[in-house]
Amino acid sequence: MSVRSLRTLLFAVLYIPVLAGVASAQPIPASPWVYEGGRPAADSSRAGTARAAGDLGTLAMITAESRNEVLSRVAGDRVYDLQVQYFIGLSSWYSVTGLPPIVARGVIIDVAGLKKVSVLPDDYRITTQELQDALAVQRLSLKKGDVVLVKGGKITLEASQWLAETSGAMLIGGDALSLEAYKVGRPDMTVPVHKYLITDRKVAIIQVENIDQLVRDGVYEFAFIAPSIRPEGGAPALIRPLAFPLRPAR
Repeated sequence: MSVRSLRTLLFAVLYIPVLAGVASAQPIPASPWVYEGGRPAADSSRAGTARAAGDLGTLAMITAESRNEVLSRVAGDRVYDLQVQYFIGLSSWYSVTGLPPIVARGVIIDVAGLKKVSVLPDDYRITTQELQDALAVQRLSLKKGDVVLVKGGKITLEASQWLAETSGAMLIGGDALSLEAYKVGRPDMTVPVHKYLITDRKVAIIQVENIDQLVRDGVYEFAFIAPSIRPEGGAPALIRPLAFPLRPAR
């Protein structure tokens, strides 16, 4: 028997039963494509703090009415893959079966474009006024329940408070590696924006890669649609967000 044949036989003996077991363990939903909230099982976070999987944080803002309003304006001629780099906050709140599909209005605030640069300096902190100025240039305003993505840099604590409290953002992020500026290794290093949003307000933070393409096409308002990827037995819930341009509201 050749070496290749031996390798094939070994793979069949060792791995095929494992793969079959994984496939057979996947749950078959009673109602495919229907998210049934309100009956989640208890879950625990990575840190071991028990939380109810039904504690949706600001994602509880999603309603049938809000979904219908967004979906009624979708223009299906283009679709953008936002390419998530990280999505934090949610993995400590939900099991993989407790995270609802996210369907909401998305808004990009292009502060980099306001400043006529592609990206702001790493230690630059975007202020509330700069967010408001960029929105004014884009002729957009924020609504409660929006997914807000900041292009160009990192925000101050005051800016995060304006987004979460005054504007009612449901999920906040951008294209920066971190949503706030801090110096690694500094004794006084803190992450007040993360603490405020995740711990105090239960607003998840998302970092995406593909904002540039939307900005180049002038798409600052879109439908943010993100089903979760649910591996059986997994802890964190992953998402694959897509952006669909919206037609103007009537």
